[in-house]
Amino acid sequence: MESRIQRTLLSFFFASFFFIFYFLMYLPNDVEAQGEVEPQRVIATLYDSDCFPNGVENRIEFFNVGSQGGEAYSKAVYVYAITHIGNHPDGGLACFVDGYAELIGTFSGGPNGTITFPKGNYQEITTC
Repeated sequence: MESRIQRTLLSFFFASFFFIFYFLMYLPNDVEAQGEVEPQRVIATLYDSDCFPNGVENRIEFFNVGSQGGEAYSKAVYVYAITHIGNHPDGGLACFVDGYAELIGTFSGGPNGTITFPKGNYQEITTC
């Protein structure tokens, strides 16, 4: 009886070994991309209603492929409001928008890309 169990275990071991060997030999070794990524413009907006009279909107714009898609897609633009605090018509203090400015940087591209701005800029932003 013991030799029958040993033969069964040995057969199971060899069958498992050959199955795993066959499986590993015929698995694809390389993963292929699902094709080209189509460049799309991305805009993220932060709206703050505290500024008088219509609120303020800051935004960042870039292409999803960034510099990986070529120089035409590497530019990132941060548009921010230039504001000051003044007297609100109702007598309190309020934020007033004087205008908008742009900060130009570059986006590296991809799902984990980084936007880099020149050092020493007015907003003191270097990367995000």
